[in-house]
Amino acid sequence: MGGRHAYAFLKMLGVTDTIAQNEAEYTDIAVKLGLAPTWRRHIAERIKAGHDYLSL
Repeated sequence: MGGRHAYAFLKMLGVTDTIAQNEAEYTDIAVKLGLAPTWRRHIAERIKAGHDYLSL
């Protein structure tokens, strides 16, 4: 259930870069989030930018 909520929120925000289609992709995304601080910041900024949209 939590995964479905996260999926819906990310889709609403347009931040689909972190939605994995399978386990291998999930691992790749997790590693990239851990090792690429610039990309991680970019994702965080996009989520923050749409935060108000989710609180409607």
